[in-house]
Amino acid sequence: MKKKVAVFDLTDCEGCELQFLVLKEKLLELGQEVDIVNWRLLGEAQQTTDNRQLTTDNRQQTTDNRQLTTNYDIALVEGTVMTDDDINLLQEIRAKSKTLVALGSCAVNGNIPTLIKREDRAKVVESIYGQNYKARAIGAWPLSHFVKVDMDLPGCPVEVQKLEEFIRRVMGE
Repeated sequence: MKKKVAVFDLTDCEGCELQFLVLKEKLLELGQEVDIVNWRLLGEAQQTTDNRQLTTDNRQQTTDNRQLTTNYDIALVEGTVMTDDDINLLQEIRAKSKTLVALGSCAVNGNIPTLIKREDRAKVVESIYGQNYKARAIGAWPLSHFVKVDMDLPGCPVEVQKLEEFIRRVMGE
């Protein structure tokens, strides 16, 4: 039976997810070895020029309706935890995942968003967006602040070589 793999993003730039696209052929091979059951950037089934498919069968909506309906062998999570929605989604992903991977430095250590001191965050937001802006962010934390993380893939963005090594491990090479 194929492993179920899911990719999620919290508050992030999505640069680490885009690094997967550099791997082209290796990503296509991964698509043959695992079921990618959730990956917003992949969208619906993607047909390649040589008729191989990267599919997101049983794809779930995680932007507006963040209820997860399946379990995952591996969940990769990119981004910094900054909102209550991020916290809730992350905890649900952890509960439904055998292995949770922090993808990129935002997920591993909070990266740039954590550089603003918590007590200064409101002043910084107001200086950028004005007095009437209601920020959803309540702080900035790495994934490990809220859940157990099984593996870290640091980098901003994560290095392609590290992604390839990870894919080889998943594929059992």
